[in-house]
Amino acid sequence: MQADKIKEIIKLIDNTDINILELETEGLKLKLQKNANTVLMQDDKKDDSNHNINNIEVTKEKNDKTNNMKYKEIKSPIVGTFYSSPSPDSSPFIKIGDKVKKGDVLCIIEAMKVMNEIQADEDGEVLEIVAENESMVEYGEVLIKIV
Repeated sequence: MQADKIKEIIKLIDNTDINILELETEGLKLKLQKNANTVLMQDDKKDDSNHNINNIEVTKEKNDKTNNMKYKEIKSPIVGTFYSSPSPDSSPFIKIGDKVKKGDVLCIIEAMKVMNEIQADEDGEVLEIVAENESMVEYGEVLIKIV
């Protein structure tokens, strides 16, 4: 599989709710996982004498806009479960590109059955939502990037 095809697949996956994709074709295993910095491809065509597996690392190209911008990272103040919306059937608090004001609720972190609202500490625009809905987050883990 050519690098162009892999980049195309990455772009397609990036615009969906799919978090993990595993693809196997003609001796190639490809596993894509969102929020990972790299993707590992394995060539299954093994040399019987030394059983080598050719590993090729493909770095996901970041949008130039995010590389050149200074952004503020909203980090988790506690260990818990990240929720992007107030309830499972309601829309998320924020989306990429939304303008937020100081004090706006960005997400919820549930810890010991207590729902803790995480608020914006300054005005800005949502650049990236790093944490996945209903995922466990650690203290200090980046949840959201705001410019």
